[in-house]
Amino acid sequence: MASADDYIPLIPSENRDKSKFLAMVTLVTGCFADAANAIRSIEHGLDIDSAQGAQLDILGLWIGLPRTLNVPFNVFFSFDTDNLGFDQGSWKGPYDPVSGVMTMDDGTYRIMLKAKIGANNWDGTMPSYLSILAEAFTGTGVTITANDNQDMTMDVYLSAKPSAILTAILLAGYLPLKPEGVKQTIHIPT
Repeated sequence: MASADDYIPLIPSENRDKSKFLAMVTLVTGCFADAANAIRSIEHGLDIDSAQGAQLDILGLWIGLPRTLNVPFNVFFSFDTDNLGFDQGSWKGPYDPVSGVMTMDDGTYRIMLKAKIGANNWDGTMPSYLSILAEAFTGTGVTITANDNQDMTMDVYLSAKPSAILTAILLAGYLPLKPEGVKQTIHIPT
């Protein structure tokens, strides 16, 4: 972090004992140091791995993927439903419907944004497809394999079940990485 104190040692010895000069240098350089620190915080805030909330929304605008999707889902926390218990289901917000428009949480949105970035730069090959998905799902405990059936269909296999929201999004076909004209079937373990 830059500060005005970084510039005081640069003052020539003839002026170091002048208190008004030191105060003026501290005041002027403090403005520039504060501006430099603010610019550095913006850069860190818009890093896809560390961005949160509104910062991810800004990244979503740049990348071209909204935070809200129209998905049929049953992803809310429940004591009586398998795979929707603690750390599996999402808490239902006061305005979240049971089906329809769903707002993704930061973790799910980050995965989808990384997949969209990869889709925007994809060369269409199977190895790059797998590396894009591996990058998008980093840290989730899910690894992905895919099989090109050579008949305009492909099967995508997940090694573990992701969150209930991500499962609903994947099954609804919102994964932004898919060859055009190819039917993609996603297999998620139960």
